[in-house]
Amino acid sequence: MNQSNKKKIIGAYVLLNCKKGNEKKITELLKQIKEVKEAQCIDGPYNLIIKLESESKEKLHRVITWKIRKLEDVKATFTLRYDEESDACEDF
Repeated sequence: MNQSNKKKIIGAYVLLNCKKGNEKKITELLKQIKEVKEAQCIDGPYNLIIKLESESKEKLHRVITWKIRKLEDVKATFTLRYDEESDACEDF
């Protein structure tokens, strides 16, 4: 597949802080969301990290705001968005 036919992917890593003891339940709910590609429990100030992918920033924003943040027992999120076509890291 050449570059012009390649779909643009907008993604994000989202750190979630949730009610202690509910990580497994929330992970299972997250895996039901189409845009969620990975979900893992982690140690530290956040309990979970998830990887999301979408075709647009707007859709990604809607998924985070209206699906993930609305899950019961999710207390806070921190989003790190990436764009596969960004030239911000050309030196890497």
